[in-house]
Formats: sequence, structure tokens, C-alpha cells
Amino acid sequence: MNTNICPRCLDKFYTAVTGVDLTCPFCGFILKYADVKRRCEMRSSIERGCLLSKGETIVSAKTFDISSKGVGITSNGILPFVTDEVMNVIVKEFDIDSTARIVWVQKFESAIYKAGLKFC
Repeated sequence: MNTNICPRCLDKFYTAVTGVDLTCPFCGFILKYADVKRRCEMRSSIERGCLLSKGETIVSAKTFDISSKGVGITSNGILPFVTDEVMNVIVKEFDIDSTARIVWVQKFESAIYKAGLKFC
């Protein structure tokens, strides 16, 4: 069995098949096989407070997953950063203080933003 976590709804589901695109049974999001294969590293679903900063701009957010190569964050306010922008990310509880590049950003209802950051 393979464990999958949907990047949209964050629900965990299991599959026995490999090498194909998967559809989340909870929200219908399609996980492309190429993306799943590319993200073959271990991720931990951990919610902790974090800070994102670039210049004078500082944004408070929360992590939703952390791996050795990056972090997924969610923000309940405006996220003034865009894809490919480089910033500093701090997660004090895990002694993370690193520069990171924004790989993707999604806006949801009520000004909730989610983003994936890759450590530089």
C-alpha cells in the first residue's frame, strides 16, 4: 500500500497502484504521477508556527508539512510573495532558519493562502 496526502485538502488516502495519475477520493484533486515521483522524499504532516520574511515584509504562517528539502505553509492573511521569489523562512521549534524559494502558491476562500517552499 502507498500512502498519499492530497495537496489540496490534506487528507490521507491509500492506493495499491503505482505509476499512474491518482484522484483524491475526498476532493477530486488529480495528483499527477510525475509530481508524486518527483516528491519521493519523506514528508511529515506537522503544523507549527513559522515566519516568512523578505526585506521589511514579515508574514506569520503555519506549516502543514515539512521535509528535508522544503516546507508547505498556510497563511490566513494576504501572502505578498509570488512563485520563484526567494525569502527567509523560520520555524523555531525545528531550528529551521533558511532561505527558500516559493515553488507554488494557491489562494483559497476567505483569503487563505497555501504555498510550497523549497529550501535553497
